[in-house]
Amino acid sequence: PGFISSDKTNGDITNLGRGGSDYTAAIIAAALDAKGLEIWTDVDGFMTADPRVINSAYTINELTYVEAMELCNFGAKVIYPPTIYPVCHKNIPILIKNTFNPATQGTMIIKEKRSPESKAIKGISSINDTSLITVQGLGMVGVIGVNYRIFKALAKNGISVFLVSQASSENSTSIGVRNDDADLACQVLNEEFAKEIEMGEINTITAEKGLATVAIVGENMKHTPGIAGKLFGTLGRNGINVIACAQGASETNISFVVNAKWLRKSLNVIHDSFFLSEYQVLNLFICGTGTVGGSLVEQIRSQRQKLMEENGLKLNVVGIVDAFKALFCREGIDLNNYQGELQEKGVESSTQVMHDGVIGMNIFNSVFVDCTASPDVASLYKDFLQHNISVVAANKIAASSEYENYRELKQIARKRGVKYLFETNVGAGLPIINTINDLINSGDKILKIEAVLSGTLNYIFNKISADIPFSHAIKMAQEERYSEPDPRIDLSGKDVTR
Repeated sequence: PGFISSDKTNGDITNLGRGGSDYTAAIIAAALDAKGLEIWTDVDGFMTADPRVINSAYTINELTYVEAMELCNFGAKVIYPPTIYPVCHKNIPILIKNTFNPATQGTMIIKEKRSPESKAIKGISSINDTSLITVQGLGMVGVIGVNYRIFKALAKNGISVFLVSQASSENSTSIGVRNDDADLACQVLNEEFAKEIEMGEINTITAEKGLATVAIVGENMKHTPGIAGKLFGTLGRNGINVIACAQGASETNISFVVNAKWLRKSLNVIHDSFFLSEYQVLNLFICGTGTVGGSLVEQIRSQRQKLMEENGLKLNVVGIVDAFKALFCREGIDLNNYQGELQEKGVESSTQVMHDGVIGMNIFNSVFVDCTASPDVASLYKDFLQHNISVVAANKIAASSEYENYRELKQIARKRGVKYLFETNVGAGLPIINTINDLINSGDKILKIEAVLSGTLNYIFNKISADIPFSHAIKMAQEERYSEPDPRIDLSGKDVTR
């Protein structure tokens, strides 16, 4: 009921199309001055983001009319957007409830928020079929009526524009349209500005396809400085390039366009960064499951719950690689049985498989942890850092390689806003490097460092006796995993040099 209608003049039966029931209900509620409008649908209400993309998305309990309209316009298909208009003028609240889950609270849409809300943004919405058309040329600068001609030509041909971004110099205007409208939009605009294009005042107009538009919405943004800076900084640190952006003076909505392949990552990193998620998530790739790697996995497994409860940090292991098998899972690997899963579900391991698996997952807040002593694994650091994947290494090889290589890795990490850390290279994991850095940065001058530099040689010297020959002591160091896989690296002093 509600979407069936008839023609006023001839009585022909028809239907109102999408949202007809919602819109009819809103008109009747406004006409009756109802105390409230309930919309029963198949979802629990407005979500902070698309739950098909973000597992931690949750129902928003309360929205203003403006926030709900903004989310609807950018892809949140909870209710038909025009439904809000009739009841908004009468200040009639809208309650969204789930027919199949009536016990849930749902989402209440009202004129002004009633409860204090600390979060700057309420929700994230997106349009994944976006084409960006840019009208650009030096001949546009200072010319009155260019934008009028753009929108008049598009409107005349029934083309809807959902995003506009213009440089203050007036030499370019970018507009976002649906992919289906892109070719027609380019055609009509090239016809409209044919004379200017022929004279070289405006460039030939083309569409950049394969894009997605993301919008963050919340009326609290206008009272919170630095939201845009945090947004674009977060995207940049995760290697996501913003192609165009738009924000109105009301500061209720910040919209931006990215390559469609970065949409999932963009949504996840924003959801996590703005504390819409219950926890901040760190996605880990662990290479090496020997003494160091195995102990790390066990430590993560045993401490995970505590970190979530006390620090709001969720460590999610999404990749584990050993010498024979590689396992990748975006949702996370069960650390209680990771060895079994690695053998059963893992693929044959190689440096290329590891490289492609880590980079190909394209997941946000990602960290590659190298618990090996492999030069082949160390050779992957540069590519990982260039893809905005932080690197934490127990592997000494890269940090003790040619200085130019080390410096390049550090420079890439700084430029990309990610971390390249190697504290466990020395001192058996004691915080020596950070301590030295802190001393130097606070103005202290280090005069001398005295240290026992080889734990392996210490172990061997302590074991050698009349009953335990040198060769057997070395074998014991190997068995106890004190030495490098090739003990000659320790005995020659190469490991100490590193």
